[in-house]
Amino acid sequence: MERLKANPELTGKGKYIANEVARLDRGDTGYAFPSYNSAISTILELVENGSHVIGFMDKSSVAYHIFENIRRRSAGLRFTYLDNINEEHLRKVIIDETSLVWVESIKTPFFDIPDLKMVGRVCRECNVISVSDNANATPHLVQPLNFGIDIVVEDARSFLVGLENVEAGFAVIAPEREFLREKLAFLHDLLGSYLGDMECSTVEKALKSFTERMNKSCGIAEIITDFLSSSNEVEEIYRINLEQDLTKAFHRKDVKKSGNSFSFLLEGDMERALRFKSKLKLFKPRTGSSMTAKGGTYWHPASELYGAVPFEIRSELGIPDGLFQLGVGLGNSDDLIEDLCQALI
Repeated sequence: MERLKANPELTGKGKYIANEVARLDRGDTGYAFPSYNSAISTILELVENGSHVIGFMDKSSVAYHIFENIRRRSAGLRFTYLDNINEEHLRKVIIDETSLVWVESIKTPFFDIPDLKMVGRVCRECNVISVSDNANATPHLVQPLNFGIDIVVEDARSFLVGLENVEAGFAVIAPEREFLREKLAFLHDLLGSYLGDMECSTVEKALKSFTERMNKSCGIAEIITDFLSSSNEVEEIYRINLEQDLTKAFHRKDVKKSGNSFSFLLEGDMERALRFKSKLKLFKPRTGSSMTAKGGTYWHPASELYGAVPFEIRSELGIPDGLFQLGVGLGNSDDLIEDLCQALI
């Protein structure tokens, strides 16, 4: 089939922005989409109806909901989800119909990190497409293409751009995967999944400050986790383990931070957790909030994603009442700690 010719007036600016994101991800070619959801949906068009897909992801993620609520029905895709991913287990669940393995480069809320090098190697040996959803990490912390992953997905709503009024998604292809580049280019143009000029201009401006913003927010997050670690109200902190993860070469060697997001376990029951949540002022609900605001975001899985699930079942699923995930923005660390202090009382 002859490839559809894209309208250069619609793709010119978007192509430039996408390739800027590709440069951050150490990729060859990038594609800009009008939303993160659109990027995910277009990538899934790379596999045939009835294919088998393996996922390592948070069940609150956009990808999971697209998989289960749309593609299982509309494309007959079959999914296998892994709570832990190692080579032996991955090889066991790959079958003849497996077309794609989708992993989050950092799986929240416990900040589990898959062995991306192993995933990329096994997928190529088995002729399976590998995709790493990098929305939780951004290229500042993890660059999956360096470890043999075929496609990386980025979300402009994360700290990559960090603006709540901008919707954009990006897919970046590994340099040596020309056949995927051709397929995705065809789908991108055929479906008309172009990023508008206004959004392109906003993203372009934000990308110029990306590294500076990440360095600052990671530093603030370090201060806040140190504070919470010393609090008697906090049982445990969950974050990227630099000693463990850097030895696996998951991060750029010049990055010395543990990221700008982390989770912690608050002592007490659901009532205690809801009281803490209601008292937060500078930390806003994760949905629809900007990570560049003075403050950051919070997410409470037990009352949001699992709100209708009984305590006993939540416990079996490993979701305690006091589990919170925080994303740290660009506010003053003293102000943020003061906000947490008054909420902890």
